[in-house]
Amino acid sequence: MTRWLDALRVESGDAWFDLRAPGAPSVLPQVVLAPGVRAALRDTPSALAWHDDALSLGLARCSLWEQSMLAVCAPRDAVWSPSLAPCLTPFADGDARRWWTLSPRAFAGRLRLALVDGSLERVALDLDVRTRKVDALDGFIAMLDDLARADLALALHDASPTTMAFDTSTRAPRTALETLALLRALAPEVERAVDAVVRAPEQTVSSATRVAPMHRAHRVRPEEFAARAGQGSAREDAPALSLDTPENRFVGALLDALRTALDEAAAQHPHAARPIAVTLDRARAQLDARGFRAVHGDASDLHRTTAALLRRHGYRELAAIAARLDGPARSLTWRGDARWGLCDAPRLYERWCALTLATALGADAITAARAAAGASELSLCVDGVALALSTQREGRSYGLAYRPDITLRAGDRRLVFDAKYRLDARDLDDRTGDAPREGITKMHAYRDALDGVWGAYVLHPGAVGDARCFEAREGGGVGAIALRPGAANAASQRASLVARVRQFLDAR
Repeated sequence: MTRWLDALRVESGDAWFDLRAPGAPSVLPQVVLAPGVRAALRDTPSALAWHDDALSLGLARCSLWEQSMLAVCAPRDAVWSPSLAPCLTPFADGDARRWWTLSPRAFAGRLRLALVDGSLERVALDLDVRTRKVDALDGFIAMLDDLARADLALALHDASPTTMAFDTSTRAPRTALETLALLRALAPEVERAVDAVVRAPEQTVSSATRVAPMHRAHRVRPEEFAARAGQGSAREDAPALSLDTPENRFVGALLDALRTALDEAAAQHPHAARPIAVTLDRARAQLDARGFRAVHGDASDLHRTTAALLRRHGYRELAAIAARLDGPARSLTWRGDARWGLCDAPRLYERWCALTLATALGADAITAARAAAGASELSLCVDGVALALSTQREGRSYGLAYRPDITLRAGDRRLVFDAKYRLDARDLDDRTGDAPREGITKMHAYRDALDGVWGAYVLHPGAVGDARCFEAREGGGVGAIALRPGAANAASQRASLVARVRQFLDAR
């Protein structure tokens, strides 16, 4: 259930602050929404909302639309968390209180309003800043998911020191990239632990049969002594050290399980898997050289618990690694109740459009990820034609300088796209459904001013399924193509985008 608010008071002890929506009357909050939270409600939608069922929706208890502006009131000596500096602007002082303007502008995500005393929070409220252009529960999270997977693919492929935060609150199956992220972190630990095991392996005493001179044989069975009387030698049972222990069978089974998990993930991301495979192969070679090749373990050995696995150096580290491998999948931290900060939604949408275009044109995961990261120029091949994809590259112009968000180049011909997330309802054109009119006007400028441009198109998070384009008499033209994260008709939207690229290639 969503309740619309005029005003909201959050308090804890003697610390408090008020939030007031535009046009809110000068009334104190009356309705108790949660411990330490009171509100004044209204019957019509406002910029500020309270969600009673926030947990099931995946939202914070309170939300705010992007581009909104709230008034915030707090004691005069209040100190806000430093992270709020871009969003809070003081505008009035009273005898005992101070007023600020809270405006997230074009940012979206999780905003934590907190009054602090040094490093301690005195009172705090989480706000979800929701975007009007893309559905907050599906589209915006879908856009973040796509970009996060791209960034993760780059981190894994380039062997960078990047670390990533995860959430372990769910037991969902791991994706291939999450498996690679885990194995990339585990592989160096595995190699170090195996080195310790090889230096001082767990061994057991077993019985071995050997032939010894009769006068030196001390453990000859009577029947053997009688059978070999007068021969000068006999077989005896002598103690010997063996590596075939439960702990060493566990080590072998763990290396097999790690390699199996890597092979499954490598089917989707072979480039990212190669450096991990090299590390695991070195660890396996160390074991084989020490004589572990003859020790065979299976999946049942992975669940053993012995004193050596709990206490002995090398073995205890491998036992901890096995627990992490068998533990719950770890998802990116904006999921569930984890906190994620404010994001520049227009910039994210530009990156997502580049990623989506590269993926739709058949680019592999790493090439698509580099497109999203803003790489200078990437090589693609569509229908046997070589294409170069670049982002934010200034084109040659006879007049004003223009820098399209995405440029596809085939020889000296170009097809350009501009992501227009930030435009609002005033920019929509009745003839083009959800297509932003101002954006299409700019596409005319791109096509006319930039050298070699065959067509220029707006990419926008609209709801329509087909591109709405205006064809020029000599070919090409301008227009708008809907590309909405998380859209139900995402496949048809991407098909419209690819169809426009193929028209560009066929017009050579």
